[in-house]
Amino acid sequence: MRLRLVVAVSAGAALVATGAAAQRPAVRLTITPRATLLDQSVRVRVDGLHPRQKIALVTETRDSAGKRWSSRVLYRASPTGLVDTHGGMRPFWALEPLRKSREPAPFLPTVPPSRVRISALAGRRTLATGTLVREAGAGITRRDATLDDGLVGAYFAPSGGARGTAVLQLGGAPQGSYGYLPAALLAGHGYATLSLAYFGEPGLPATLKEIPLEYFAKALSWLGRQPGVDPKRIVVYGVGRGAEAALLVASTYPELVRGVIASSPSADVLGGIPGPSTAWTLGGKAVPEGPIPIWEIAGPVLAFGGGKDIYYASAYAVHELAERAFEHGRSNVEVYVYPDAGNGVGFAIPNLPTYGRVVKLGNHYIGVGGTPGANVRAWAASWPLVLRFIRTTPA
Repeated sequence: MRLRLVVAVSAGAALVATGAAAQRPAVRLTITPRATLLDQSVRVRVDGLHPRQKIALVTETRDSAGKRWSSRVLYRASPTGLVDTHGGMRPFWALEPLRKSREPAPFLPTVPPSRVRISALAGRRTLATGTLVREAGAGITRRDATLDDGLVGAYFAPSGGARGTAVLQLGGAPQGSYGYLPAALLAGHGYATLSLAYFGEPGLPATLKEIPLEYFAKALSWLGRQPGVDPKRIVVYGVGRGAEAALLVASTYPELVRGVIASSPSADVLGGIPGPSTAWTLGGKAVPEGPIPIWEIAGPVLAFGGGKDIYYASAYAVHELAERAFEHGRSNVEVYVYPDAGNGVGFAIPNLPTYGRVVKLGNHYIGVGGTPGANVRAWAASWPLVLRFIRTTPA
């Protein structure tokens, strides 16, 4: 059994814009790379400054609703007149909407390419600017799965079509619906992904109550029939109650699932919402509450927990899952715990704004829980592990 405690990492990665202000034509701002996926880091350099000069990097973009977001991060130039972020993504995760609403809403990026403008300012004077293009993935396609298929969801295929490993993505409570993230981004990395709703959509149960496990088996079979998908290399990837479903489905249908990624899971089968009720059924009978039989899963498991998760005791749960697997002779369950992070570690895409995902109320952080800094580091650390797990899933 591999049991690891991980706290934080950060990543690093050209577009050149000459100084916009006539007063300092030598100032130059460089962004590397000039186009990138949403989860990838970029490096911003500003040279030609006065030694030790203070500047602000102002970053501006729009979300999928057309709302404008901006951040302003202060830097001091080196003795040689250079500011270099070295791939630090604070200008991106510090973005906030220019017009704030009463209920903080998280940033939802566009699937098509979006432009990010970065400017170097001295006071109110613009010294140089540059533009970065960010996207979920070039050439990805979307096709909705409908009730005609017996499913509700959205299927994202990579450019050129699916090539082997595919992912079934399951969101969590309270919505249980499907979305385009991180499914579209996984397609951008080359993995066909079906984002599946299992309640809360027309034609499905209204709440998390009496959801047939057979529904997920149907989705796995549907995904395995898509052109280019290897039905023996399907990973189920869930968060919260979706992680519970992923573990339960994989233990019930081990022949259909090659691996499981569980973000902020419980270690047990929980009740329905609203309760008291049954969340899951099999063969028309209630799946009893109690330990999830992780030892029945055929393939490897990757699980993430946050020590300050406000929804589940996910840090405890992943330890419990690993211990149960070990007791049954399993050695391919890998868990990561981030002590000061909240819910959704391993599912939240890094390098996106924390605004609306982490909200401070008095001395407490709500939303997903955890502190902004701890969540930023945990999201940046866990996401590469997700991609590695999917990439190395054996046939």
